[in-house]
Amino acid sequence: MAIDWNEMLDGNFVKIEKDVPKDLRVISWKPQETFKDEHGEFRPGIVFDCSHEDGKDFSPAVKTWTVTSIRALIELRPIIEAAEAAGKKDIGLNIVKTGEGKGTRYTIKEV
Repeated sequence: MAIDWNEMLDGNFVKIEKDVPKDLRVISWKPQETFKDEHGEFRPGIVFDCSHEDGKDFSPAVKTWTVTSIRALIELRPIIEAAEAAGKKDIGLNIVKTGEGKGTRYTIKEV
């Protein structure tokens, strides 16, 4: 049996790369405050379970996407609030990350 190195090294986490659009289907989300920043302080974040990434279906398994960037959280807030108000169980997202370091920006749209 051959080893599928790409699958093995891909892991169960979603990575958002600079200037590479990413489509996700998130099926659940929860706040989590256990993330330490570069100064060792705890900061808020949201952990998402994703069933699809760029059209690839992982069901029934999921990949995890963890968001701690304040800029990304600001973009996500109205989308999550609207989904929760409508009783949606999942959300399709298109994410584009640009810039680096403190200049990092996110454009996140519901699809």
